[in-house]
Amino acid sequence: MSFGGPFIDGQIIKGDPIPLFAAGKQAKVPFMIGTNSWDSSFLVPGQPANLNDFLKKLHEDPKIIQTLYANVKDQCILSSDLMGDMLYRGSTKLLADSMNGVAPGYAYYFDYLTPNIRPAYPGVPHTFEISYVFGSYGLMPQAPKKVESGAEQCALIEKATADLKKKGIWSKYWYPITDKNNPQDQALSEKMSASWTAFAKTGNPNVGGQAHWPIYSLKSDVMRNFSNNPDETVTGLLKERVDYQMLHLREIFALERLKDAF
Repeated sequence: MSFGGPFIDGQIIKGDPIPLFAAGKQAKVPFMIGTNSWDSSFLVPGQPANLNDFLKKLHEDPKIIQTLYANVKDQCILSSDLMGDMLYRGSTKLLADSMNGVAPGYAYYFDYLTPNIRPAYPGVPHTFEISYVFGSYGLMPQAPKKVESGAEQCALIEKATADLKKKGIWSKYWYPITDKNNPQDQALSEKMSASWTAFAKTGNPNVGGQAHWPIYSLKSDVMRNFSNNPDETVTGLLKERVDYQMLHLREIFALERLKDAF
């Protein structure tokens, strides 16, 4: 099983965004991009079975990977986490930073799960932020009344993966779950909706009563943080891991040769 990238049509999307942005070929309009704490959930069903073979293809050092990812509790998501640092977190930072000198670029990190399901996930899966942005969290499947256990995360992930691969069933585990009656869910949705609305109107997501959302740069590495954590910005998100993966992301797209190519 494999997943595709951007749908390049030659008109609206003229190529892969990463090299185009790095070359200054993007539209000169304000830009917002973000990533979830487990965005790589989307990659789990197709993640490499043999991590060492995968690392060889990426020219990555297994000893460095072992050190950088020593704190990944669930080995069943290790290779997807590695890809997530490169394809989601790394590309988010590179794309936002590439806006400098073109137009304002803003980056966010989404790490909120309604409390009763939080223990059952290694992070926030792909797309889980959308219902909060649009205020539709009350229409999503609702969280159980009791707190779910976090003891068998890999078992849950492996079952959801098997259901998709063998039966073509998109497990409810991958589907956004919220709690419309939880004040935290309500408050988060109001914050995100306000920021996205302000950005759509003005090109700036900052609104009164919220933490300042700065223009992103790799140098400062400050992202707006939407999470269970009260801190409303995050600095140096998984910096050592993501910096290492960005080296290989640059290698894949030959970013160091862009000036010669354009």
